[in-house]
Amino acid sequence: MKPLRIDCADANWKSLLKRNLQDRIEVTLDNFDYTTDGQFCELLALSHSMDFRLDVRNKAGRFTKRQPAA
Repeated sequence: MKPLRIDCADANWKSLLKRNLQDRIEVTLDNFDYTTDGQFCELLALSHSMDFRLDVRNKAGRFTKRQPAA
């Protein structure tokens, strides 16, 4: 399943992000500014047992489900 795309230019992107992470849906953030919202996203990923990766080249942040430990 493709990750849901959320544009950070949207005024309510944070509430959309929280809602989808609670439902364990993978999310890609477009137009993401790590210097402003990086800590917020790192904490959200940690609290929802997801991984957060920054794609500097495309100004995107990606939340993905953690793989179970072997």
